[in-house]
Amino acid sequence: MQGETGRGVHDLGGAPGDEPVDREEHEPHAFEKRVGALLRLLSHPDKRVMRVDELRRGIESLNETEYAGYAYYERWVESIRRILVEKGVVSEAELLRKIAEVRQRLQGSQPFAPAATPAAAPAPGRATPAAPAPRKVARGTAPKAAKSAKPAQRPAARRSAAAKKAAAIRRATVKRATAKRSASAKKAVRTRRAEVKRSATPRRAAAKKALATRRGAAKRAATQRRAAGKKAAATRPATAKRTAAKRSAAAKKAAATRRSTAKRGAATRGAAAKKAAATRRSAVKRTAKRSTTPRSGAPKRTGAGRSASKRTVAKRGGRRR
Repeated sequence: MQGETGRGVHDLGGAPGDEPVDREEHEPHAFEKRVGALLRLLSHPDKRVMRVDELRRGIESLNETEYAGYAYYERWVESIRRILVEKGVVSEAELLRKIAEVRQRLQGSQPFAPAATPAAAPAPGRATPAAPAPRKVARGTAPKAAKSAKPAQRPAARRSAAAKKAAAIRRATVKRATAKRSASAKKAVRTRRAEVKRSATPRRAAAKKALATRRGAAKRAATQRRAAGKKAAATRPATAKRTAAKRSAAAKKAAATRRSTAKRGAATRGAAAKKAAATRRSAVKRTAKRSTTPRSGAPKRTGAGRSASKRTVAKRGGRRR
């Protein structure tokens, strides 16, 4: 609930304050522990009677007098009470009746189940006062206590009716807000679908065009590969024939070169052998001539000497003519 300044009563940021903030730690009282346990039980996942967000909403809906007059955990209790009444978990009359019962029980009397209490002993020297006679009540009339209880119940009934009316107003407001949000969400979904459809049409056209272009390029490339394959197949026999002719000519030329080289080598070797043989013959001839010519003052060779020189010439390979 908003205060006079236009802000929520819980929004105290920047507001002037006369009292200092109590920053001292203190042990929680039994009442505070019970309130915390009650909130945990009501917000347990197995039950889920209320949520923490609803507790906050109930606290923030207090007016300035209630918010300033309640303590911290008293605001919790008041918020829990309002939410339970709003959801129909318990009625306002049931709460008031239970509060009155608990209050009377704490004060020492229980109207619903009165306990017998022993009479107090009279003081010495005093007579015991006689018990008052019960008052007769005419049939069809209610006792005064019951009549006096009716005015106390009327404010509770009025508060219950006001709470029901407020709950109905809130439900109607939530329902209208939900309907508006649902309509807005549906409209946004339709708008997004239309935008997606409009943007998808050019994309589909571009994709089809790109696909056709890729197919045409692939078809042309396949045609070119087939033509190149056919040309290569037609060219391979002629190329192989030319290559074989070249290899045959090269082999013939190499064979002719080898034969001519071998022939020249044989001729060279034959000439060298003839020359060497001629050189040896001339050397043998000169040696034989020197051996047969007597030297001056040298003794003549006998038959044995001549035969020995012949053997020497024969060993050296020379021939005599």
